[in-house]
Amino acid sequence: MKQKSKGRIIIVSGPSGVGKGTVIKKLIKLKEYALSISATTRIPREGEKHGKDYFFLSNIDFEEKIRSQAFLEWAQVHEHYYGTLKSEVNRYISKGEDILLEIDVQGARIVMESDYPVTSIFLIPPSLTVLRERLIKRSTDSLEVIEKRLKIAEIELKEQRHYTHCIQNDKIDDSVRSIIKLLNN
Repeated sequence: MKQKSKGRIIIVSGPSGVGKGTVIKKLIKLKEYALSISATTRIPREGEKHGKDYFFLSNIDFEEKIRSQAFLEWAQVHEHYYGTLKSEVNRYISKGEDILLEIDVQGARIVMESDYPVTSIFLIPPSLTVLRERLIKRSTDSLEVIEKRLKIAEIELKEQRHYTHCIQNDKIDDSVRSIIKLLNN
């Protein structure tokens, strides 16, 4: 990982199903960026592990961390809490390392307004039709939930103007190359 005098937060955001997770996995593999592990109250998906994919917390535990101001940002999204622990971010920033945050538009806004150095990237789908196909192919949600996510995506897409960079995620490898290029400038 590239050392700097001060690390920065690199936000990767966009609607559900746009490919944030896939892009981030490739960035980590190719450039050795670290990913901040988010906390959530949602149930783990098949194969996900506590402390590796997310910190899976109960509502009570999450709300206690809210009260103790342990989060850099947190939001309620799709009926669950999600948040970024300050301790996770500070672990990297204090060493001068960049840290990737995969967060929704609500959380991204809060982080962009923080005192941390931030580069924000918003991934957009080629179209809402393609986004719908990706959500269906993912096979993690019912059609009802997918339709809800698409309505939210329409709203979230309007937020792209607040980001430092916007990248259309049509082909994963092209998106990853674009991100690496802009982060190295």
